[in-house]
Amino acid sequence: MVVWSMVVWSMVVWSMVVGGLVLGARCLVLGARCLVLGARCLVLGAWCLVLGAWCLVLGAWCLVLGAWCLVLGAWCLVLGAWCLVLGAWCLVLGAWCLVLGAWCLVLGAWCLVLGAWCLVLGAWCLVLGAWCLVLVDRGSKATLPLTIPCRVFKSSAKDSTYHPMGIALQGVLQGQYTLQGSPTARASGGQRPPTAGRQTNDRRTHRF
Repeated sequence: MVVWSMVVWSMVVWSMVVGGLVLGARCLVLGARCLVLGARCLVLGAWCLVLGAWCLVLGAWCLVLGAWCLVLGAWCLVLGAWCLVLGAWCLVLGAWCLVLGAWCLVLGAWCLVLGAWCLVLGAWCLVLGAWCLVLVDRGSKATLPLTIPCRVFKSSAKDSTYHPMGIALQGVLQGQYTLQGSPTARASGGQRPPTAGRQTNDRRTHRF
């Protein structure tokens, strides 16, 4: 259960990592687009300011010309008025473009900061995912002996040298012993001999 929970947590962490990286990349792209849009708005605002200044100059010249030309000055006065209105509208539009460019710059900066935070969060999630993988790997190594097939132990048992084991019973002469695995071996009274004791073979005593 612990291994499965770690695997689930690692999958959740990796999904958070992928989501954070994708969100950070999208925020970076959005910030770049906002910066480009802000730059374009600033350029447009500058052009509108220049156009408004030229319109104001043109309107002033038209007013001066209208004052000098009273007969033909009516048309020039109308044209100057239109130029003044156009210049005012250009000034207002330029101011709005400047404000919009400033907001776009602020939004781009925030998007860049958000993208950086998302990248940092993605890096932390990567570290956490690596730790989860390490913990899962350790858990699998801890349960490794449970998954080893019995044939490994059987082969190791076959490779070991077989030594006959005997049990020395009280009251039996030295040199006589009973094999532990013999089905006919019984102690006095029809019981099996005890499984722990001393082995006597060639007058040597062994613990087992």
